[in-house]
Amino acid sequence: MNLGTKYAPEKDVIDGQTPPPYLSGMKKHFLFLLALMICRATAADQLLVLSGGGSPLTNHYSQYLQTKTLFNDLNARFPHMKPSVLFGAGNRTGSELVLADTHRLVKNGELSFHELKPGIIDGNVPATLANLNAYFTQPSLKQMSGQETMFLFVSDHGMPFVLPNGQVARAFDNNCIEMWNFRADLRSGTVAEGPSSQRCLSKERLRGLLTTQVSAGRVVFAMTQCFSGGFHMMSVTAKNNYPSANPRICGFTAVPEDTIASGCTPDVDGPGYQGYERSFTEHLTGVDVVTGHRLRPARISLQDAHREATLEDVTKDIPLATSDFYLWKWALAIAKNSFVPRTSVLKVHQVRALIEQALIGQRQSESRGYKNKERFFTSAQKALDLYPEYRAIFAGPLSEHVKLEGQLDAEVAEAEQTLGVYTPTLQVSQSALLNEWHKAVAAGLTRANAVEKAIENKVYGGTDADTLVLLSMSVQSVTVPPTARILSDYQGKRESYALEYAKRNLRKDLRDLALAIEDLKVTTAQMEERYTELMKKHGHVRRLLIYRQVLGAYNALEKMDDKVALKELEGLLECEMAELK
Repeated sequence: MNLGTKYAPEKDVIDGQTPPPYLSGMKKHFLFLLALMICRATAADQLLVLSGGGSPLTNHYSQYLQTKTLFNDLNARFPHMKPSVLFGAGNRTGSELVLADTHRLVKNGELSFHELKPGIIDGNVPATLANLNAYFTQPSLKQMSGQETMFLFVSDHGMPFVLPNGQVARAFDNNCIEMWNFRADLRSGTVAEGPSSQRCLSKERLRGLLTTQVSAGRVVFAMTQCFSGGFHMMSVTAKNNYPSANPRICGFTAVPEDTIASGCTPDVDGPGYQGYERSFTEHLTGVDVVTGHRLRPARISLQDAHREATLEDVTKDIPLATSDFYLWKWALAIAKNSFVPRTSVLKVHQVRALIEQALIGQRQSESRGYKNKERFFTSAQKALDLYPEYRAIFAGPLSEHVKLEGQLDAEVAEAEQTLGVYTPTLQVSQSALLNEWHKAVAAGLTRANAVEKAIENKVYGGTDADTLVLLSMSVQSVTVPPTARILSDYQGKRESYALEYAKRNLRKDLRDLALAIEDLKVTTAQMEERYTELMKKHGHVRRLLIYRQVLGAYNALEKMDDKVALKELEGLLECEMAELK
């Protein structure tokens, strides 16, 4: 619209009269405001929903349900944003299926059946690094104004960055979102993992894309993957040994940078499908992820969805906003021997005392931001009051809370080490049993029917046979679904067949092996249950510890009158209030 040409003052006429100069000026001002309003009305925020999943075996059905629920809801409510979705292999409504790219586990009594299903979403694009890079080259992202927001939702796997020497980066400062990294040819039936370099969307790479390719005034993310907290470091860094934040980038995560998250599972009907990742999606969309039924009205605030999901979650997750992460890093910085306050208001020991005395539910500051966090953390503490034996510690000195967290961390590590012995033993025993079953079927010593014999002879017997069968199903579920169903059925029953065969065998070693496997399965299940409970307890204790440190750091920054930090914090708090509109 060329306002200067179309509405030139000398051509404006009111009742056949040329308007006086002051009216022409007023009209130009009005038209300028009108043009600005039109631009703002037609300009739109940007919205991306992302979930790579890696491969058909690791791209769990829960990830698909969350991604589909998020995208469908956001696309229906905010079509003017033209939301984009990158999920798995890129199956989309109305197009030829690419591959069965989601892994679902279905239980029938004591048996479990693996299914590979296409994750179909309207307008979907394969979640590869190449496609993500292409998304960020869109001119519309560069043309965004400072008044607009880019929203990014990630329901995916996360992992630490792997260094060139093959070692995991234990600093957790460049964590990855797992992208789709799989190749398949439906015609030939060949399947293969792509290059490992295309698997990781690192924090540094994503920050680079958001910084150089997106001109929006704010970028707000919600991430539910393991190690998701590392992506707060797109905003929070260290500057001259003090935490520093870029208030342009903020968001919400399921866990800190060094922690795995709950709820990512192929078994969406089991008790394991719970945690922040499911709760966040259901509170933002108002829809039950599994059934699709309406639970409550949808929300426009990511912050509200984060808070409600945090209050609802009773798993090991430790949900954090970027402002929490920033304050937590301040608490850790203050605890270091090298810390020196940037102001002269308080001595070091006075600042540390403010952290040590931090409590949830006992207001230590009257600022609005502090009171909001303290009120929220108090509610979270009540919702997570699962271990009354720790109440005295939660209400005592922070140092005792730190000590308890360390003890539980050691117990978790010990339980994990024990599982690390028993689980491989069970797997080796099961492999030996199934190898005996395979030989017995080939020799005609079992009651396997013709179809089962054909499957056994054709696809089993080599190393990683179960994996190869599942990968084969990822193609056959699209090309020949009946064959895939037969394979799924047989794989689900194969071990039970082998156990029954071994227990009735004349060979004592086979009978002993079958009994040993059954005992190992019971023992391993008990150990896994104990490990899960310890993880949950540790997560609960650590969550409340971090929340105390957040409040302590907030109070300390205010009492120190650290204007630089308080201004950055204020910017993060404002960024986190962004709403979908």
